[in-house]
This record gives sequence, structure tokens and C-alpha cells, in this order.
Amino acid sequence: MNREQVRLELDATTLRPQEASEEVRAWLQGDAKLGEWYRARVAFDEQVAAAMEEVVIPAGLREKIVSGSRESVKRPVRWFVPAMAAALAACVALGWVFLWPDAEGMPSWQAESLVAVSALEHGLSRLDDRSESLEAVKRVLGGSGSILPEKVPGVLGELPTFGCKRVRIGGRPATIVCFKLPAGGEAHLVVLESAGLGGGVPAGRAKFEKRKNWSLASWSDGGQTYLLATTAGEEELRRLMGEA
Repeated sequence: MNREQVRLELDATTLRPQEASEEVRAWLQGDAKLGEWYRARVAFDEQVAAAMEEVVIPAGLREKIVSGSRESVKRPVRWFVPAMAAALAACVALGWVFLWPDAEGMPSWQAESLVAVSALEHGLSRLDDRSESLEAVKRVLGGSGSILPEKVPGVLGELPTFGCKRVRIGGRPATIVCFKLPAGGEAHLVVLESAGLGGGVPAGRAKFEKRKNWSLASWSDGGQTYLLATTAGEEELRRLMGEA
């Protein structure tokens, strides 16, 4: 692997460093100039991601775009070169429309949680911390007064992490902890307080469901409500929950 190949891989993993290969990480540690470029690129991409988190997708936009794509009506192009910032925002927003997870019919807290997890999965949202273990994540969260997962199911707590994200679900603080799966892939644990959350909070044994390529488990325990989400499949999800 040469320097240009290393740079290309780094360029594709600024918001998802867990996907960079060991060889690339070794290059990064041993090349000061490359490290300086990478830090600047990460800072820029995180600024873009932060801005995109403020973008509100209008209700029904996805359906309008899909419906419009079926029409073959051609219109004359009047403006050939739009403003660069607007074009970038539109492209990212359009991509997110098609990546938007299927949350129809879900309780609002679950739907919001799944959208937040999906944004992390697709690199459209940045992590607040990049700790590599649950204990390290808890130390970071504990120091900031954020919501901590009190009880982690099955073998999940033994897995390495690649960080966490503080979010708001239903107007209340919540935390997402992101885990690395042994066979590749990720699992994301959303945790928030149960009090005042309203209906749709499963008590006791977890409720499993499938939404497009997402496998989900939701439950409440000890005053906290959880959602565990992964694209690795239901069998892997049940293994993580200790029910395989």
C-alpha cells in the first residue's frame, strides 16, 4: 500500500475510524505530515456532520421524490450552476432521504432512536467520544453527567466499543453506545430514562422486531429504557441479548 492509497482510505473513514485497516493506522502513526492532514480533514468533516444534524427533512419529502422519479417530464434547465453550499446540502439531504429507516408505526421514542442510530451507521452524524471499551465510555459519560446504561444485556458489555453519542429523544437526554461485533459490523445501544416516556415501553423481556435491514430489541429495566439496533441480523441480535 502506498501513501496515496492510505490517504484515500483515510479520506473515506474520517467519521468512522473503526473501518480503517491496521496498515493504514500504522501509516498514520508513523507519518507526521499525513497525521496533520488527517486531523484537519476530520475536523472539517465533523463540522459538516454537525451542520447536517441541524437539517430538518420536510415531512413526506421521500415520498414526493420517489413519486417524482417515476415521471418522465423534462423541464428546461434555467440555472446551471447553483450555489455550492446549497448543492452540497441538497445532495446530502437527498441521500439521507433514501437511507431514512422504516420507522412507521413505531412509538415516537423508538422511531427517533432508530433515526439517530441510522445517522451514525451511515456516517451522517459524528461521535462525541471514541473510547474503545464500555468502561471507558462510562468514565467519559459519568464525568459529563450524561445518561449511563446501568444494565447491559448478554455479552454486549464484553465487546469493544468505538465511542458514544449524546442525543435527545422525545426532548429528553439519551445516549448511544456503539459496539464492534466480532464478525464485523456494529450494534448500537440507545439508553434513556423511562419516567414520563409514555406508552410503547416494553417491560421485562425484550421485544424483537425487524425494520428493513435493521434488527431491533427494545425493553425497560430499572427505570431505564433501551433500544439495541444492528444490521447484522436477528440471530446476532439475539446472541448479543443472551437469547441465542
